[in-house]
Amino acid sequence: MITPSRIRESLSSFLDYPYEVVIFDRRVAREILFPSVTICPENWFDRGREQCERDPRFCTVEGQMLTIGFYHFQGNATIRKLVRFEARDLFKCRMVSKICPSFDCVDFMKPTYFRQPRHQCYTMDLLQFLPTRHFYRKCEHAWSYRLELSSEWSDRTLSLASDFMDAGLFVQGPGLAMPAKQTVVDLPTGRDLRIGVRQIATERLKRPFSSKCRQYADMDDKYFGLESREYCIQKCVIAAEMDICNCVLILHEYAETIARQLPMCNAILAVRCFRSIAATDRIQKCVENCDVNCLDISYDVKVWSLRDLPPTPSDSNGTSLSPPKAYKLKLEFYSDRTEVSKEQRMTSPVELLGFLGGYVGMWIGVSLLETVGSLQERLSKQTIMGSR
Repeated sequence: MITPSRIRESLSSFLDYPYEVVIFDRRVAREILFPSVTICPENWFDRGREQCERDPRFCTVEGQMLTIGFYHFQGNATIRKLVRFEARDLFKCRMVSKICPSFDCVDFMKPTYFRQPRHQCYTMDLLQFLPTRHFYRKCEHAWSYRLELSSEWSDRTLSLASDFMDAGLFVQGPGLAMPAKQTVVDLPTGRDLRIGVRQIATERLKRPFSSKCRQYADMDDKYFGLESREYCIQKCVIAAEMDICNCVLILHEYAETIARQLPMCNAILAVRCFRSIAATDRIQKCVENCDVNCLDISYDVKVWSLRDLPPTPSDSNGTSLSPPKAYKLKLEFYSDRTEVSKEQRMTSPVELLGFLGGYVGMWIGVSLLETVGSLQERLSKQTIMGSR
């Protein structure tokens, strides 16, 4: 029964903006988007670049070393751009589908951010780098595509910044190249890796609900893709470093773009700046001021198989074999459904109006019934008196 106390409870609940999370599957093929795939191999020097040919020692570990474990290229974005490989010279990439046309995708891979301490990242992003009129954009079955990506290198054309050659892999929503602390999976040298993905959509509520999300998709494109919470935080922290230290730490993946005209901290200043920043609450404020995204597209990733690549001949006669200096990746969807995690308010305006309307209607109905009963009683008395 609708009572005044129940109405007060409903009104109070509505004004507190409570919400609940509902998880369900949605099968709409055109809503599934192929992910942005970022691979971060060790920072390799292309010996064919002009800078390396002019000064061969410049493109060696010894020539780059400032001190043990620290190199020039780590704090100098210009050097990285002078000596790094272009994606076409390092990767082979193909998108394969039985429903839509297949195509080469290496031209849609770009060098993106630098991941400390020694990883140069490359991103394959069809949403961001694909031409507007490409036939892929007309395909309503993006889930049917399989990414086949491989990399192979030779000591004759490549110098390593270290002895580690494994590459980190990140699978993110299309239009994004966001740095993350933890890789989804590593691509070991000499292995053929096959993984499956499933799309996950997280829908949050804007203010005044406690999730306090922000619609980043409505903002302008930023560094290597759409505006994001990660970009917002780094931009805020870099501004704090300039304010406190008058230079920017090289730890930030976005530093070379955001701080293009700003001085980077050298080794001595970096230690001082790090201590000065840590003694304040500026970083915490940056995290608090940059709200989560109202719509996040992410992917559940499962490793299906990891196989060894066959050894390769190490001499011209093919009599001696050595471990392959290569790796391969196959990435495809294992489901054509999207898992949706949606925040929804527990009491909607329609439900609140329904409660109020029911209460008002009940009150009016009871009052009208009492009025009619009273009139009927008076009329009965008048009729009796008139008959006498």
